[in-house]
Amino acid sequence: MRKNKMMRAASALLVAVLLTTSTISGTFAKYVTQDSAKDVARVAKWGVELQVEGNLFGETYVDEIKNSDDPKVLAVQAKHKFNTADEGTMDDVVAPGTKNLDGFVFSINGIPEVSGEVLIDELVIQNIFLANGTYGVMIKVDETIDVIDAENFKEFGDLYYKVGDKFVEATAYADDTQYYTLEDKVILNVPGTSGKYYPVDFILKDKYDNADDWSVDTLREVADDIAEKIAGASNFAVNDEGKATVSYSLKASAANKFNPNTNLATEFDLDAERITWEWKFERGNTEAEKNMYNGADTILGNLMAKAIDSTDTTYEVVKLVGSEYAPLVEFTDYCLNLKFEFAITVAQIDEAAGV
Repeated sequence: MRKNKMMRAASALLVAVLLTTSTISGTFAKYVTQDSAKDVARVAKWGVELQVEGNLFGETYVDEIKNSDDPKVLAVQAKHKFNTADEGTMDDVVAPGTKNLDGFVFSINGIPEVSGEVLIDELVIQNIFLANGTYGVMIKVDETIDVIDAENFKEFGDLYYKVGDKFVEATAYADDTQYYTLEDKVILNVPGTSGKYYPVDFILKDKYDNADDWSVDTLREVADDIAEKIAGASNFAVNDEGKATVSYSLKASAANKFNPNTNLATEFDLDAERITWEWKFERGNTEAEKNMYNGADTILGNLMAKAIDSTDTTYEVVKLVGSEYAPLVEFTDYCLNLKFEFAITVAQIDEAAGV
């Protein structure tokens, strides 16, 4: 009997997830087979399913009453207003008191009858943070309202003047000097090894809740877990690209490959993975802790306002460096943007060649 010849075929699905993720799901297969008049062969089943549903972030937020007995207690839920023209921009927002408990869900399912591999084409993250330090907002004194002179100088309390881009405390009155007052001062000292405050808590299937340890980058832990499930514990590389951005890449490994008749949901444990997040309105167990975290949130909010309108010269956000207050250094002292970019491919491989 003449042997059948089956031409090798590949099937791949690429799923790209940006901040404004739309619902994408599907099953793709492309096969070719031949048989003789004396024999019958059926096409091997592919049946791989990659599904992505939901959105992580939204452009607007709506207050929802959390407890009807206490209308002052509110839950704020992210509501996504999809616009393809805005896809990939920073128009989506997060803020204290906001959360998304529906989140973003993705899964790899199916039992294909051929060998294949799962590849991470792209996994890039960036998280909001504020580094430990002493911060404040320098407010320009409007001398059309508050006239400062030698007689009332001390009545204004601590005053500062600008030298270059730094602010120095004024110890005596000087003519023709623009003075500033320091407002919203906060000394941020978050316990933990990172030396940074990460206000947004990311959770993957109820894992990585930081349990009030706000020095933990839970978005990094979520990304680590996804990469480990696909590539194996030691088979992926993490690359610091600067600007507080971290990207992941796979090393050559057998961990991401699968044999025929493998249940992909079980093999990779990526069945209905749900990523959610919350920026708690208030945190801390003591009044001092609550004031510190609230103060840090205020600094982040003022930094964002300054980033949106840099022409406003009535105030500047500053950090204490030695005995002077200086502008903050983006991506060293703080980061204002969240990023989660994820793209994967599932493809058939040559069983004989192993590729």
